[in-house]
Amino acid sequence: MTNGTRRSLRPTRDHRTSFRSHGYQGGIDGYEIVPITNDAELYREGQMMHHCVGAYGPRVVEGDCYIYSVRKYGQRLATIELGKSDGQVVLRQLHGVCNGPVPERIKLAVRKWLESSLPKRCKEADR
Repeated sequence: MTNGTRRSLRPTRDHRTSFRSHGYQGGIDGYEIVPITNDAELYREGQMMHHCVGAYGPRVVEGDCYIYSVRKYGQRLATIELGKSDGQVVLRQLHGVCNGPVPERIKLAVRKWLESSLPKRCKEADR
């Protein structure tokens, strides 16, 4: 992921911060969309995907953004950042491993998932 601070949000064994979830979870076109619900999962997503989403904890806790993992057969394929803009939920970022591009079939599945989860209230951010 490209925004946010670079500091580590490595969770301790004794402390896990739970995040507010938008509640959008599900699957579409064979992909599973999994909400990241605590700092340990967020850190793990950043480590496994080799990008800085693990440092987004403060933004997620504040409700500025929501993070999801796109998986197929348990394998992580992409990370989604949803945010708020003008009272709507928007797709801010969609990145693969090492912030790499995401195949078009995953982009299409994520768009379909968003449209089915947030009918007429979802749009893509101008990024």
